[in-house]
Amino acid sequence: MIPSGKRDYLDYVAISLSITSDELSPETITQLVGIEPNYVRLRGAPIPGRRVSRHPDFDHNEWEFREQLDIKPGDYIGNHSERFITDFLNKIDGSAARIKEISKSHEVRVSLVYQAHEMPYIGLTREQVQGIAALGAVLDYDIMTDG
Repeated sequence: MIPSGKRDYLDYVAISLSITSDELSPETITQLVGIEPNYVRLRGAPIPGRRVSRHPDFDHNEWEFREQLDIKPGDYIGNHSERFITDFLNKIDGSAARIKEISKSHEVRVSLVYQAHEMPYIGLTREQVQGIAALGAVLDYDIMTDG
């Protein structure tokens, strides 16, 4: 049992570039983008860890490049998130034109996930917004806090 006020998870911020498609396989996406993904799933395959399949209306080939920054206890996530996000966007910048082309016909999403004890600063710099826009991506936030 976890005592009241104690958390069983560490704070983190994660960012991912996800591409889903009915036509493009994850291997084709990797070739087009030029980045090795951390996660792929072929349409029709069970969801890893859950052994269930997606409903056919929501089942697509999935490709994801993701990074996560774990925050040490007592440290504030906002002290690190801007640099972390910028570093990630710099890593994919060389593929931006190819990703933008893919986004014309397939779903491209940049997701930011924050898990923190208290509400973190979730702003983006002008350069970060421009970098995400250059991908033709949808921006998605997921914020999980104790409160």
